[in-house]
Amino acid sequence: MNSETATKIRSYARILKFYTVKLPFVYLMIPVGFIFEYLVTLPYIVLVSIDERRQTRNQSIETASGRKDPDKK
Repeated sequence: MNSETATKIRSYARILKFYTVKLPFVYLMIPVGFIFEYLVTLPYIVLVSIDERRQTRNQSIETASGRKDPDKK
């Protein structure tokens, strides 16, 4: 086997590796990245929604009792 044939085989092997391993891996990592990003932000979304409910409930209790909020003018 001469060097030219070996070079062609190596280039075909590199191309085959790219299309069978690397490219599908990239296509798989794109949705996985979005899923991980959602999982990271999910606790903050939950905490913000809980805090928002707590604040609106406190405001409705204050307005029902007739007390005024000292921060509002």
